[in-house]
Amino acid sequence: MIAKMALCASVMLFGSGPPAEQVSTEKKVELIPIEQHVVDYTNAERARYGRQPLQVDPQLMKSARGHAAWMTNRRRMVHTSRPVAENIAMGQPDSRSVVAASLK
Repeated sequence: MIAKMALCASVMLFGSGPPAEQVSTEKKVELIPIEQHVVDYTNAERARYGRQPLQVDPQLMKSARGHAAWMTNRRRMVHTSRPVAENIAMGQPDSRSVVAASLK
């Protein structure tokens, strides 16, 4: 169970970023389904309010996944003093609930 929760912590996004044609030349991050769903649901909410979609940042994903692994291995859900910004989604049954909880 804790591994599933830690995976939710690994989704990292940054602002609207460069135009789509520029993004395709950058290194892409392959997301697992739960990560992709959080990105998709977040961007759907942003679209409802006329906001640009967020994009996944490869360096932030690497850092977030490392921290998620650390939390899983130590069986601890904690924020860190490292220069990362994680969002611990604990108690939500699925990725749609993660995004809905963040809107409250």
